[in-house]
This record gives sequence, structure tokens and C-alpha cells, in this order.
Amino acid sequence: MQEALYKFMALEHIKELHIIKCGKPLDEKVSFSPNLEVLVLKRFSKLKKIDFGMEPKLRTLILKNLPELSNIRSNGDENANKTCLLSSSTFKNFHNLEELDIIDCGMEDRRGVYRS
Repeated sequence: MQEALYKFMALEHIKELHIIKCGKPLDEKVSFSPNLEVLVLKRFSKLKKIDFGMEPKLRTLILKNLPELSNIRSNGDENANKTCLLSSSTFKNFHNLEELDIIDCGMEDRRGVYRS
């Protein structure tokens, strides 16, 4: 599966990628090129970590049915989400993000918990 991980990073010219429960399951951790603008991942039961590299250009991120997902980060984020929380700080390095859908994933939603 290490080979598949390399192929995603090597696809640096791809701007849009949809992976929906293909025959071979994704590893527990996958890394994508920071040049990716649209990513759709659906129905991967073992995926735990997603890394987008330095300064991701991601505009659209759709994650559905990823029950073990606990970590979304960009390289260089020293405070990467290690506690399975979904908060505004999770996406602080995703400056171009316009659309975000996270449905039926393993992350605990903490948006708004700290508002007064």
C-alpha cells in the first residue's frame, strides 16, 4: 500500500480527484499533493489520517462514510488534530477552502463548543 501512497503525492498536476470505494482499500494514512483543488473520498472503513502537504490549494473537500477518520492536516501544522476533533483550527492552513462536507466520519464535531 506504500506504493499507492506515493502515487497520490506524485499526481501533482491533478486538480480534481474522486475516490469512491474502489476495489483496493486505502491505507490508514494517505497523502495528497497540495496542488489538489477538489477531493472527494467516500466509503473507506480503515482510513484514519489525511495529509495535504504544505499550503494546500484545496477548494472543495467532501468526506463521507470514513468511520475511523481522526486526523486531517497539512504538513507543517505542528498542532495537527490528534484528538479526533473537528474544529475551526483543523482547517486553518486551508486558505482556499470554499466547500466542506464531512458526513459520517469518526471526528468529533467541536465547532461552536467554545463560543460564548
